[in-house]
Amino acid sequence: MKVLVVGASSFIGLRLYGQLRDDPDMDVVGTYFEHQKDPGFLHLDITDPEELEQVLAQVRPEAVYWVAGSKNLKKCEADPEYARRINTYPVMELLRILAQLGLRPHVVFVSTDYVFDGERGRYAAGDAPRPKTQYGQSNLWAEQCLQASPFPCSIVRTSAVMGRHGTFFDWLTHALGQNQPIDLFADVYFSPTPIGRLVMCFQRIVAQRCLGILHVCGNQRLSRYEFAIALK
Repeated sequence: MKVLVVGASSFIGLRLYGQLRDDPDMDVVGTYFEHQKDPGFLHLDITDPEELEQVLAQVRPEAVYWVAGSKNLKKCEADPEYARRINTYPVMELLRILAQLGLRPHVVFVSTDYVFDGERGRYAAGDAPRPKTQYGQSNLWAEQCLQASPFPCSIVRTSAVMGRHGTFFDWLTHALGQNQPIDLFADVYFSPTPIGRLVMCFQRIVAQRCLGILHVCGNQRLSRYEFAIALK
């Protein structure tokens, strides 16, 4: 199977790319924007429709993992147009170009639990989204574009992906290793998701053609403080 990982130099994308590359049944191509973490990666600015078309026409994928976009909450909140430009519009262009090229790959879009307001937690895939942030809203609009498209799509909402080379995880493990004092909330809860488990699920989603909205996250509800205690 010919697979395209858009955003293969990202934290999740690089791990996914490495796992897929080890599968003899997969012919995998990855893209990068600023950091070419593999010499075989193709350059792609997802905000440039012409470059996106060139990559899709060259690869002609049977499956597309879209692990691109911005997770910079502060920047998205300060500049809503930036959030749409990086998280929404490129997905719209992806769908337009796929139709133009006559391609019909299985599209796996990595979304976020920020499409919910976070007031009660334990959300199911059928719950109505109510984003309170521009980051969440821009991802929800991308989800809606995918749902309205004729392409086979999997929308994967995940939460707090954890593993080596993740910003929060590396900061926390370093601080714990140095016995540094750490202040963490004990009354704000999340569902940390092991990156290895997430990548395994990504593979199954394509292999078993699981379509629609899927929630893939860790099975524990923890505060940041409880997570640090468990990690220690």
